[in-house]
Amino acid sequence: MTRRSWQVARKPQENRKFDNPWYHTRAWRKLRAAMLAIDPLCVECLKNGITKASRVCDHIKNVSSGKTAEERERLMWDVNNLQMLCDACHNKKSGRESIK
Repeated sequence: MTRRSWQVARKPQENRKFDNPWYHTRAWRKLRAAMLAIDPLCVECLKNGITKASRVCDHIKNVSSGKTAEERERLMWDVNNLQMLCDACHNKKSGRESIK
């Protein structure tokens, strides 16, 4: 994909309060791929009767909400804390969470 002249180059997760290094690991990419294979449709869209492909492996409870390093690590890798969302649903969820 080529960058257009009006697009600004930025680092991944640059605007996050908690820059999570785990997102840059092979283990995370493998877990995300496995979750996508298991659940290829957006769970939020399905609740509304819409069939839409998921693209984002989202943490239901934010990893950054963990008080200790151990709790953040548990939240990161707990498959019960993951859900697959489309880009639009993920952006809505992230927007709601940023207001809190």
